[in-house]
Amino acid sequence: MCLAACLFVAFAGSASASQVIDRGVRRATLAVDTKGEALLTYTNQKGVLRHTLAWGAVNALQPSPGGHQVHFQVDYSGGYGKYHTVYWKTFVNACKPYDGPALSYLVAACKAPDGSYWAVQSWDVFWPDLGFTPWKTSQAYVMTLSHWSGPLAVLDVHSDWIYDGRYHQLFGSFSYDGKPVFGYETTQFGAPVDSFGRLIYIDTFSAPAYGAAGAARTASSRRQGRAGSAMASSRSTRSTAATRTRPPGRASGDRASQVDTASRAKARA
Repeated sequence: MCLAACLFVAFAGSASASQVIDRGVRRATLAVDTKGEALLTYTNQKGVLRHTLAWGAVNALQPSPGGHQVHFQVDYSGGYGKYHTVYWKTFVNACKPYDGPALSYLVAACKAPDGSYWAVQSWDVFWPDLGFTPWKTSQAYVMTLSHWSGPLAVLDVHSDWIYDGRYHQLFGSFSYDGKPVFGYETTQFGAPVDSFGRLIYIDTFSAPAYGAAGAARTASSRRQGRAGSAMASSRSTRSTAATRTRPPGRASGDRASQVDTASRAKARA
């Protein structure tokens, strides 16, 4: 692991309207019209061709007590629910080639006529922690849609040692437009329960204690007043019977990822 490594990563997560649309998706395409609507065409987890229309959100809001983050309106009938016609068949794509910042796990992106950006990404958000192989259909990759016109959020990650060099530590900050990103409340397990809360996932690589692949994951939440944080990559944040079979995973590298409800950014240390 590189010590004192400083990484700045831009992404379409909390800086944008961003939302899970479906999971287990294949062959997804994106089209955007002049009215601010996006049409996603893809094959879903059951092998069915879907046309999904989304609209009504751009850019994230800063956290506020009692507030709610922006979200898309989604019509899984391809516009029939909104317009009562087979709308997707007459949808006219007006989106231009994408010329924005590089994004993690990008599937498709484009620049709308109004200058805003749309992006479709694929994330392993629901994979199990600690390197276990996914065993449920609910743990499939999710497809997300993002829409933004302003600055992107930044995940700034550093690494060093703690406990007299026994463990690796990751620490840093997560901000959007120069302000910290955080939530107000979590469950007893650290999962955000308000629409502003976000998770930082830690993926550990080349850790022999976690099997042949040597990869494992854990997560940490960002709460009010804690834009900066510290996480020991060799320790788990879970304490269930299943996780007790996984020893500390000293590794050659870690990846810190911000997991939005629809998107994620990554930084390696």
